[in-house]
Amino acid sequence: MPPPISRRRRVSPRLGAGDGSGSERAMPLTSVAASTCRRPAVGNSSRPVLHAPVMGNTEFVDLPSGLTPVDGLRPQTEASFAADPNAGLDFRLMADLMPTPCWMANADGYIFWYNRRFYDYTGTTPDQMAGWGWRSIHDPDMLPAVMAKWTGAIERGERFEMTFPLRAADGSFRPFLTRVEPVRNANGTVVRWYGVNSDVSGEVQLETRLSESEAALRAFFETTGIYTAIIDLDPDDFTFVLANRRMARFWGADGVTGRTARDLSGGRLPRSMMPAMHAAHVSGKPTTLEYPFNGPDGDRWFTATLTPMPTGRGGKPRLSIVSLDITARKDAEAALAQALETKDTLLHEVNHRVKNSLQLVTALLSLQAAQAREPALRSSLIEARGRVSVVASMHQRLYSTSAHDRVDLVSYLRELSVESAAAHGSGIALDFTADDELVLPLTIAVPLALVVSELLTNAFKYAFPGAERGTVRVTVHVVDGKVCLIIADDGVGLPPDFNLARAGSLGMKIVRSLTRQVGGTVEIEDNAPGAKFTVCAPTGIVTTPAA
Repeated sequence: MPPPISRRRRVSPRLGAGDGSGSERAMPLTSVAASTCRRPAVGNSSRPVLHAPVMGNTEFVDLPSGLTPVDGLRPQTEASFAADPNAGLDFRLMADLMPTPCWMANADGYIFWYNRRFYDYTGTTPDQMAGWGWRSIHDPDMLPAVMAKWTGAIERGERFEMTFPLRAADGSFRPFLTRVEPVRNANGTVVRWYGVNSDVSGEVQLETRLSESEAALRAFFETTGIYTAIIDLDPDDFTFVLANRRMARFWGADGVTGRTARDLSGGRLPRSMMPAMHAAHVSGKPTTLEYPFNGPDGDRWFTATLTPMPTGRGGKPRLSIVSLDITARKDAEAALAQALETKDTLLHEVNHRVKNSLQLVTALLSLQAAQAREPALRSSLIEARGRVSVVASMHQRLYSTSAHDRVDLVSYLRELSVESAAAHGSGIALDFTADDELVLPLTIAVPLALVVSELLTNAFKYAFPGAERGTVRVTVHVVDGKVCLIIADDGVGLPPDFNLARAGSLGMKIVRSLTRQVGGTVEIEDNAPGAKFTVCAPTGIVTTPAA
């Protein structure tokens, strides 16, 4: 038996077996339970007074003289608590029900007790884990760092906190946040350590996903090739909360977070910028703004989408800005506008010169026809003059408008029909019906106008021989992307054996040739009485017939 000990003695976590040998073993759970339950002495009872471990205080046990610490803490203490069957079990039950592994160690770091959750998670036994056995469940790669920090904390008597993986019973590793608090006696000496291992695998996974998401967002934020920022609005300025490097470089700074736009620009902000930003905030909807900006690189044009966000610092309105440099587009637009203006000028001049040239040809043909002695030659020259006149009047129309390469075919054919009717006498009536205006390029309008001119001349000259009355009808309409021109009369009609493909007259040859040129077709019908020619050609304009 060991010699008697004093009545008040500190319970050592390394206790002899009662034979004075000093051999070390882990304190039994019941001993720990007793050593951590504070039970006040009653009267002059010989029951030991057990003081609970409190951070900053030591842990003492009052024992009767002649008892070893083990005897006093296990059999003797349990006998003393016979009046209360639950005495000493409170801590054990509480510790074993905790979902978190926890443990206690001596002042030198020797761990002598773990709760049940620790053994359940690791699949180990008390004998395997006693003392420094816990190293076997650590990640070998992390163990040196853990040992260095833990031994350093022991030497300095400092609080320990570190996250590291612990091996589970199935062999997998999960990260745990380990916190260890030192317990000191009245002299400030560390006498014990209390440790808790909190499973933070969920938090680590969440942090990993969040970190990956933030990295992806930052990569997108930095590599999109656009200027991106989040700002807080003031009445006449704004402050950068966040901006990518492209935005910062535009403002001539390495970083713009926390700086105001007026500070960065020297007070040079586009007048339309701040009203647009506040309007976007008030509307609560994304707003697009185009504006010029005089930055460090000179004058630039930008288009920006301003999107309201939750209120920023101090209740200030907050917006996200996504800007794109459109200077190149604006320069191209300006160059195109200049080119179009030049083109218009050139086309205007071309139409003027073509019109003058064709009028000169018309005049020459008129002179030649006047001098022709043979009726057939005179008639041919007059017909040629009429054809040239059609083209000349088309260019006259182009010259007098701003559209130098397109013409309203309906308006032109109406004038052409009226002039043709007037040229062939007043006894023949004209009925002109058409849809709304039909603007076509010259490549289509001129051939169709010549076709109509030939068919009108044919109708006025040959449909009413010897008659003073009759009607020529001209109809223009568009259906499914095709313009259809109908020239019909109520005259004597065509010869029974008439065939357009074999017709030898110059007028019919012109009709066939120009119709093919525009990809069109010609149909001939008996108008009963009279004849009906229908010329259809594609225009690229699609319309839907009225219901």
